Amino acid sequence: MVLKGEDMMLSFGKHLVVPIILTCVSIAFAGSLKVKWNANSEDDLAGYRVHYGTVPGQYTETIDVGNVTFHIIDQLQDGETYHFAVTAYDFSGNESAFSEMVSATVEEAQLLARYLDDSFELDWSLVPDAETYEIYKTTDFHQEPEELLAVVEAPPYTDVGFDRIAGAGAKYRVHAMQGNTELYRFNTVAAFTIGIQAGRNLLSLPLIPADSRISAVMGDQAAGGTNIGESDRVYFWNGTRYEIAWLLEGSGTDMDGTWRTESGSDESSIQLDLNSSFWLMTRPGGSQTLTVTGSVFGQMENTVLLANGPNFIGMPFPKVLPLVQTELWEDGVVIGNGSVAVSDRVLSWRPDRRSYQLAWIIDQTGTEWDGKWLEESGAAETTLQLTPGYGYVLWRINPNENGVWTMPNPFWQN
Repeated sequence: MVLKGEDMMLSFGKHLVVPIILTCVSIAFAGSLKVKWNANSEDDLAGYRVHYGTVPGQYTETIDVGNVTFHIIDQLQDGETYHFAVTAYDFSGNESAFSEMVSATVEEAQLLARYLDDSFELDWSLVPDAETYEIYKTTDFHQEPEELLAVVEAPPYTDVGFDRIAGAGAKYRVHAMQGNTELYRFNTVAAFTIGIQAGRNLLSLPLIPADSRISAVMGDQAAGGTNIGESDRVYFWNGTRYEIAWLLEGSGTDMDGTWRTESGSDESSIQLDLNSSFWLMTRPGGSQTLTVTGSVFGQMENTVLLANGPNFIGMPFPKVLPLVQTELWEDGVVIGNGSVAVSDRVLSWRPDRRSYQLAWIIDQTGTEWDGKWLEESGAAETTLQLTPGYGYVLWRINPNENGVWTMPNPFWQN
């Protein structure tokens, strides 16, 4: 969305009026935009007109809104960018020049999920003429939500029956209704709970977050402190080094509840990438689960760009994907050999043992074993699988120019 407002001197006949400032255009609800401006102060001010169109500076539609300072325009096209200007007029019919133009793009109605204060909440955009909202739920990620959970008149809605169980979650959908007629069906959102342990955890996001900032993903589920040594911490590998963020709590300032950079001087800018894993260091006695929210990845495959050396990869699907089904070898992004020492490998962190499980790709032996993933000893095929919520290190030891991995979505597999 582009938001821009500037002063514009307007005149009614012989009068020079005070500047009118069209301050912004913002999403009001599904298919609607809210136009807002500063008021004029003339004694003979009668009202305002809002002008808009899809071509900059060409206003094909005009609405006389009266003497108010905002107006909601509905029935707009999702995905379309509209351009707005406002004029003022007096009781004699004199009309000012256009204000500066402000532009905005209509977005689809949004359904958002968040886990805060030990409760799971759904929130959504209002839909014009909707009388009620039907909420549907399923705990099977293979299925669309079909179980009617509740009927409410307005958002938000708290699901008191959400079970915070590690390795499980739920999908939700909301229908906007007018009587028995469905006006709008929101896209599904989901929540998934990851089991964590005190100390070091290598995690990833099994859902596409609506907001990738650490504060939005974690909410209030981490333990904070007044300094980095007292707080839970996130370590994110940016390709050359770790970026560190920690949760500030107990300082008695307005910075409490924010994730800070290592020095604590600034708020962290780390974005938790869907395709990347990250370390979460938790203190003893802290939470044993982390519930993340977002949308389910809906494509047949996910494209991941890989570098030579260590790659902290994520598992962007809420379903297990065995390593043998990842197509890493089929895509040619890993290079194997007859020995673990000179083959590309995948590392899975085991927090209970504080060690890695290692699997390596065997190749170039001229036998039926070529292309198989073996356990570290090489005596058998690995049982390692990519599990929702957990992260992995894909170490490309051998120089390889092919770095495009098309990771298959396990929901498309039998």
